[in-house]
Amino acid sequence: MSLKKILHRIMIGLLGLVLILGTFTFQTPESKAAAVIQVDTVSGIQAALQQAVPGDVILVAPGTYELTTASAIGIRPAYYYSGASGTAAAPITLQSANPANPAVLKGGSISSPGYTLYLTGDHWNINNIMITHGQKGIVLDNANYVHLNGVTVRHVGQEGIHVRDGSSYAIIENCVVDETGATGNATDKGFAEGIYIGSDRSVWDVNEGMPGSSVGPGQGYNRAVLHTIVRNNVIGPAVAAEPLDIKEGTSHTLIEDNLFLGAGIAGAGFNFADSFIDVKGVHVTIRNNIGYRQNNTGITADIAEVNRTSSSPWCPANETSNQSLGDTSDGNTYTNNQFFAGHPPVSWDRQAPTVPGGLSAAASSSSAITLAWSASSDNVGVIGYRIYRNGLQFATTNTTSFTDTGLSSSTSYTYTVRAYDAFNNVSASSAAASATTLSSGGGGGSSSLKIQYEDGDGVVGNNAIKPFLKIVNTGTAAIPLSELTVRYYYKREAAVAQNLTIDYAVIGKTNITGSFYIMGSPTSTADAYLELGFLSGAGSIAASGDTGVIKARINNSNWSNFNEANDYSYAPSLTSFADHDKITLYHNGVLVWGIEP
Repeated sequence: MSLKKILHRIMIGLLGLVLILGTFTFQTPESKAAAVIQVDTVSGIQAALQQAVPGDVILVAPGTYELTTASAIGIRPAYYYSGASGTAAAPITLQSANPANPAVLKGGSISSPGYTLYLTGDHWNINNIMITHGQKGIVLDNANYVHLNGVTVRHVGQEGIHVRDGSSYAIIENCVVDETGATGNATDKGFAEGIYIGSDRSVWDVNEGMPGSSVGPGQGYNRAVLHTIVRNNVIGPAVAAEPLDIKEGTSHTLIEDNLFLGAGIAGAGFNFADSFIDVKGVHVTIRNNIGYRQNNTGITADIAEVNRTSSSPWCPANETSNQSLGDTSDGNTYTNNQFFAGHPPVSWDRQAPTVPGGLSAAASSSSAITLAWSASSDNVGVIGYRIYRNGLQFATTNTTSFTDTGLSSSTSYTYTVRAYDAFNNVSASSAAASATTLSSGGGGGSSSLKIQYEDGDGVVGNNAIKPFLKIVNTGTAAIPLSELTVRYYYKREAAVAQNLTIDYAVIGKTNITGSFYIMGSPTSTADAYLELGFLSGAGSIAASGDTGVIKARINNSNWSNFNEANDYSYAPSLTSFADHDKITLYHNGVLVWGIEP
């Protein structure tokens, strides 16, 4: 246990002597049995927090509980504080007595030092409560296994939630954080992150006294903030700095299923507050998040990865991320994140879609299984489905069918599907469906359909992939285009989202759909593919006919360059249309042309 934490525990008894407890009977933590404690006064809340023992459940009655003066807890000022610890089997719980009418813990000032809720103990659950009007909202120092669920942090001077000083295994989920940097002061805006994980190297305890350190002896923080989970939160609008800042020294952070609203992010002039997520730690997983810039031009990067090893004070190379989003040596991964320039379709929505129904799985070849399910419904609208193979998500789609390719023959796979909407509300999982791939060669066969390809720009290393395509029907019967899908395979240089533009199509640009997928079994030349589909308005391919040219263009969402030289489907030698079997074609989910990587 750190010296700071020991001092915090000593302060518990001293503070209890000066509290005005009303009818609340004082007992030392050692003599007090776990209880359900109902409180409806400021002093009652303070006493319950500071005298808590493992297993206590503190129920705060509806109302606003305002403290005008912060108390000095060790060297940190706070309005509501506890250094008590629960246990894994008996955590301490603080929650609203009526979740439909959450209690509000309110500090006295957003411009003067003071944390509205400050915890330095382990094993806490904080549920369905609002934290507001402090210089900082919730701060965890050396507090492990703290679970924040359904908490709202609003209108604070600097950061909303700060997990620091060795606090590990924190879970922050189903929360709302907005209106940080509410003083309007330029300095406060630069320190007004929505959720701040870890500490800047200038305030690490191991760097005290070194050049560039900004803390005195005994005031630094333990840099090792590990295994933090941030899930299914709404962060923004009016968060002045980054909605999420993951500092150097942190490790194994999971960021998933969150919604970011960018209105109010102050921009680079305010301590580099110019992205949704700032990543300086290692082994960070960022997946399935949705962000809307809300036309804020101050946001210059959706996810910014920054190297902090190069200047003083000291920062170990294995504790900070590399500068390139495409460099995986730091253990950081970014998958299925979507960011948009404009606004969400509604201002607020916390209702999840219904569960996808009737999931079926059927082998279509020795290396492919075709899935289908019935559509989910949603009060605003479903925008996509997340597909899980053997419990792990590997793809998304905006349709109600999917063909999983690159599988092993004679092997059983189990699938589930979840729906999500524009506010990143996610349904529960569908019932599982399983199938076993065929023993060998199934689904290839002969076909009257084939793909012809032309390299659209003749440049290997610019910011666009331009496959020009035709689907050719050599048979004697017309085939509806709505029954066909095409896959173009490539290797990503950066773990960022790709965007599709159809620049021209004889069959009509608006009759073509496109989705991007990460491959379940990547190869040296392909880890993702573009799948093109066709609406009924595209019509049919006549016997002995073709679609006419389709000019597709793929760009990275950050407009960075590709290196097509190592892309499976790229063929620079084909400068005019010719058969190309490294682009695959499927008829009703069955492979009929091409060779999968």
